[in-house]
Amino acid sequence: MPKRRCTLSRAAKLSGAPGREFLGFGYTFLYITLRQQDYALLLGSIALFLVLGVVMFVTRRVDWYARDAS
Repeated sequence: MPKRRCTLSRAAKLSGAPGREFLGFGYTFLYITLRQQDYALLLGSIALFLVLGVVMFVTRRVDWYARDAS
């Protein structure tokens, strides 16, 4: 049996509509950012700040030291 590769498009198909929307938003953001060269640094900085904020919000209840306490 051949080994199946999990490509980005296959991962999007497996994850359903939210995955497609996320990829669509990502590609749209990259397209707009790259087309607007004058504002690319500003848009990229804002996007990175928002992504960092989302990661911080999602991981706010993770106990990073739980392994050391055991």
